[in-house]
Amino acid sequence: MGIAEAIEAVRQFEIVRAEAGRLLTEVDRRHLGVVEAHIEALKRGKAQAVAILEPEVSSPSQAAIDRATDVLNCSGIGLQRMGGVLHVMVPRETDGPEVRWALQVLGLSSAMRG
Repeated sequence: MGIAEAIEAVRQFEIVRAEAGRLLTEVDRRHLGVVEAHIEALKRGKAQAVAILEPEVSSPSQAAIDRATDVLNCSGIGLQRMGGVLHVMVPRETDGPEVRWALQVLGLSSAMRG
């Protein structure tokens, strides 16, 4: 399996990117069995994977965006525009790793706690 093929396979389910020479993946445990072999291939070919990924602006797959949207919709998350800036209202009882992941995927990481 080639590195580019492994990157594309992982992107179908999750996020893979490079930052400052580091290879970073965000994988939901539900998809780990599907992408595990591809992630191992990326680890073995880390230098090549970083070289492929680093020039890119990382963007989540459509599947990750859809899942992140579902997480927020099911969690009672509110959006509010204040001073021209969109804020995310995250009730304490729903704040957790999955909600934070969803906010990051959607580029809404500046959350307010309510």
